Amino acid sequence: MDLRLAQARHRFGLASGDDLAAAALELAEGGSDNPTACELACLPRPTARDAGPLFERVLRELAVPEISAAEAQRIVGADVGRAMVSGAVCPRNGFAEMEALQEASDEPVPFWQFDMGAFYDGGAEDPDEDAALWAEFDKAVVEAARRMLSLLSEEAGAH
Repeated sequence: MDLRLAQARHRFGLASGDDLAAAALELAEGGSDNPTACELACLPRPTARDAGPLFERVLRELAVPEISAAEAQRIVGADVGRAMVSGAVCPRNGFAEMEALQEASDEPVPFWQFDMGAFYDGGAEDPDEDAALWAEFDKAVVEAARRMLSLLSEEAGAH
């Protein structure tokens, strides 16, 4: 995981210890000789509780600018959206990640402005219960992710 994505996920409490250690390992593999990054990358079973303070120290030591909530939201949302569109993350897991991002954010996540609710009325909790409903829901979630990525791309081009 790259440093910026780890920083964005960490800002919202969505980064696992493994995520933060992976970002530190990527730094070390990229040639950074920051001792705190090396310490973080070498944690045997990193938890967010142990890795978080080390990660924050890495950011300070490397003078990485603080990331705004809006920018962090865009980075995490785009990452989850790309993962859903590419098939790297199943739509329901991506949907859950978007829900977690929204719960952690003060501002609405652009993903939610696209209509997915037509396929989800809360009645089908078990995917086997109504496979057709869930298949339509999955399609709607991926389409919402595509549209969100397009919107974010347009916004980035405007700046």
